[in-house]
Amino acid sequence: MATGYTTVSASALTDPAGNSLNGCTILFRPCNNNGSWISFQVNNAGQAVYQPVKAVVVNGGFSVQLADTALTSPVNIFYRVEIYDAQGDQILGPGYLIQPTGATWDFDLFVPNTPGYATVQTGPATALSIGTVTTGAPGSQASVTITGNAPTQQLNLTIPQGPAGGTGGSFGTNTPAIAAGAGSAGVATTSSRSDHAHPSELANDPVVPGALGFGSTGAILALPKYGDVNAVIALSDANGDSPLWVDPFGAVHIEGGAVIDGPLTLPFGEEFAGIEIATTLLEKIPLYGDLPAGTAFAEVDGSGYADRYVDSTGSTGFPANVSVHGSLTASLGAIGRIKLTLGASGAITGPNGIKGFVLSSGVAIVCVPFLGRTNIFSVNGATVTQLTRTGNNSVIGLTSAGQILFATDRSGKPELWTMNTDGSSPAFLKALPANEATTYGFQGVGQSLIDGAYDTALGWPISNPTAVMLNGGTRAHQAAGGAVLASDIASILPLVESSETLDGIGVGETLGTAMTVNLASFFQSSGLTPTLYWGVNGYPNEPYSAMAKGTQTYANGIAMITAAFNLTKNYVHLAMVCALGESDDLNNNTNFGANILTMQQNYEADVQAITGQWQGIPLLIFQPSSWTNFSNRATPVVAPQIDAAAQANPGKIIDVGPSYFLDYANGTHISTRGQRQRGEYAAKAIKSYIQTGDYQPLRILSWSRSGAVITLTLNPVGQLVIDTTTVTQPTNVAGSMYGFEFYDGSGNSIAISSVAIVGTNQLQITTASATAGTLRYAWTGVAGASAGPTTGPRGNIRDSDPTPSEFFLNPLWNWLIHSSFTVS
Repeated sequence: MATGYTTVSASALTDPAGNSLNGCTILFRPCNNNGSWISFQVNNAGQAVYQPVKAVVVNGGFSVQLADTALTSPVNIFYRVEIYDAQGDQILGPGYLIQPTGATWDFDLFVPNTPGYATVQTGPATALSIGTVTTGAPGSQASVTITGNAPTQQLNLTIPQGPAGGTGGSFGTNTPAIAAGAGSAGVATTSSRSDHAHPSELANDPVVPGALGFGSTGAILALPKYGDVNAVIALSDANGDSPLWVDPFGAVHIEGGAVIDGPLTLPFGEEFAGIEIATTLLEKIPLYGDLPAGTAFAEVDGSGYADRYVDSTGSTGFPANVSVHGSLTASLGAIGRIKLTLGASGAITGPNGIKGFVLSSGVAIVCVPFLGRTNIFSVNGATVTQLTRTGNNSVIGLTSAGQILFATDRSGKPELWTMNTDGSSPAFLKALPANEATTYGFQGVGQSLIDGAYDTALGWPISNPTAVMLNGGTRAHQAAGGAVLASDIASILPLVESSETLDGIGVGETLGTAMTVNLASFFQSSGLTPTLYWGVNGYPNEPYSAMAKGTQTYANGIAMITAAFNLTKNYVHLAMVCALGESDDLNNNTNFGANILTMQQNYEADVQAITGQWQGIPLLIFQPSSWTNFSNRATPVVAPQIDAAAQANPGKIIDVGPSYFLDYANGTHISTRGQRQRGEYAAKAIKSYIQTGDYQPLRILSWSRSGAVITLTLNPVGQLVIDTTTVTQPTNVAGSMYGFEFYDGSGNSIAISSVAIVGTNQLQITTASATAGTLRYAWTGVAGASAGPTTGPRGNIRDSDPTPSEFFLNPLWNWLIHSSFTVS
């Protein structure tokens, strides 16, 4: 290993239950003691940038090489440690600023310092003592020397004798000057940044004219320079406060609350966060260093706002509480040190919540949250134009008219606005809820599986103080086809599942208990404690047509949601959760995909009219895996339509995934354990929808064929796995393997000789002959056979998603959905 570096490793990164982390990414960002990114010199040769060093966590372990912090310059830098899961969530808590040193360094042994680190970066321990103190001749220069070697050193001082004091007087033109001129008062509203080091022109005996005063007193004190540093001054008002000063590195600081009477011109490219100087004009500050023209400047507008700057590294900054007018050409395609990445799908991603999209013209629209505000920019090549300037703004997407749709708080309350793609013609669209919702609602709809049928043996009691139901229970005592009674939706009670008999069928725990427990943990981790409402309007043994809009079942669902809205506070309905399709499989309903889209659209429109919410209402639906038992058929009708509808309507129809790996109570219906499994998968999909606007199950994204080898690319979270323990390998189709079947153009079965994992996200399937045909997965079962992980139509492909379960040992792995497609 090269000199100046240390190997940092770990072997025991786990979740709170002790399960080893897998598929996560750990990052080490060089920073100062406050966690702010820095660059540094390593091993006295060359510069190390502040780009993070990354490693993938496998079975709780990783190993990276980092600069030894005892040998960097400045000495004793820190690394800020972050761990991101496969969804991009930062899952490591605060207090992880580390200083690895030595040949090896064990991250497992580090104890996080959550109270925070010292306010000054520490260096090697030094025992400093006072050496000689000498009085110098009047008029001579003061001097300071340090002798000896660390940790034992001496400070030697020579202090010139001062002249006799005068009789006193007032401050005037003999005081140091930074600028000249007079003007009206302005206010520096926030503390400024100080992260640049430029030589200052305020070097040799700066003079401040009496016309430049702070407050109404005009009292300014110029403090002496420190040692041989060129540019250290402080200006103090009559109260002893120092509203303006230049530090030893030449960076200018203007403290909050300072009042500056008159124009102020400062040297070089210093930036001022939130400073407002109420003069009509400030000059552009000259370029500094040897940068090309146009790449380093600071600018103020006609109102005196310090708008923007490009620093000596070419990074563009937009300080807090300022207004940017017009366009800005930024180097390296960066906005405020934040590099943007354009993904293959056209979506724009970046750190710290950056999001956006690309117009057909190639212009990118991005929302950048930083420095206390969020604003929307367009990026056309190297030209960056700020489109919003007032309030916080978050881009949502494009309207059908081609305008940008965005949320803003510019009026002091959340609103929805539109504007042209060049930022012109901003127009108010509608008001958004003024407060964070305190109740989130979820309604289940479907057949007996949503009712918890044949699930009368309730699971162990679960306490979830945040979840509620209507007083008639999760199902509000609905009889099939009958109207829900007003007396059953008259009040709110804690969510407690119960056993009862509806339409001659015993029903018990629904998926709502596990779903709300899982979601409660999610919201609490975000600092929120909303009430979660859960209700069900199901109709056992009936197809879509029995619960579409216009039926009594649909009316019951609307009545329950209306009651929940009226009985709770700040209600927002987040999702419909659907367990439907078995009867449509039986009836060979080839329009099921269109049916569920219509259901989603109807519920969304009708519930939005009740609650007044602007949020959309997705329909989450599970692929049923029980057609062999309920419909007595070998192959599915509904399952592929569900995923096709989800892909065609992202964020509206959400395919939660298949059901073949769940625990079943009988040939068609899942058990209490299965309901809790299904509830947690529904919660995972809802969390993804909240964070990204959609959810993707494990599916085949693309394929290619070379002779007899078919290569599939999937979208796993972490590593793909062939699991024959959780789900047994089906053998009912001759020549199949791990749930994959292959047929030639005449429908003849072609044997699969091997299925192998390649890398993390690909499968290679080798067939007995090189031919075009149809590849299917978890498709063909045995007519009449029970559903489930050992008997029904199923497959053995899953990923390694580490998302923990609240109830079971295994994480919430994603299982490959039922699929069929032509391979040419």
